[in-house]
Amino acid sequence: NLRLKVGRGAVLTPSERRLLASTLDASAPTSGFAANQVELAGHLGVTRQTIHRWLRESGNPGSRPDGRYCLAEWSRWSAERGGGPVGSPTSTELKSRLIGVQIEKIEHALSVARGEFYPVVDVKRWGAELGLAVRKIVTQLHLAAPSIVGLSVADAEARLKDVEDDILRQLHAVGKLT
Repeated sequence: NLRLKVGRGAVLTPSERRLLASTLDASAPTSGFAANQVELAGHLGVTRQTIHRWLRESGNPGSRPDGRYCLAEWSRWSAERGGGPVGSPTSTELKSRLIGVQIEKIEHALSVARGEFYPVVDVKRWGAELGLAVRKIVTQLHLAAPSIVGLSVADAEARLKDVEDDILRQLHAVGKLT
């Protein structure tokens, strides 16, 4: 299913990536030896071409007389030299990164087409309009002051509660307009 999903151009979720990684780890050799350069490359997380280049370097662990590669020795050697391939990424790695970026770009374009994103200028304008409307409503609060002067505390609280309800009603109406 994951292969089909990737084949359709869909992006894997983090949990799907972890599942795939655990499956790949489970298929790694458990004997402590890799039977060939491909297995060694898979264990070290590099390409077979990188292993081939490393074999030309002096001091590499090499292979056993039976052709197997000791994973512990190669892991230690790789870590001592900084791990991973030296120099620029391979063309396969670059193509993979390019495809990933293209997928992200297409997904973003689809999200914009579906109306899931809005231009920043529109959002700023809406925010300014909403802020202006809220300010216009809230600044009317001071108009209630003369009507509560001389009232008892209970009457003043009731009057302020009415003013508060009126402001909330107006703010709710502003929310419906935007």
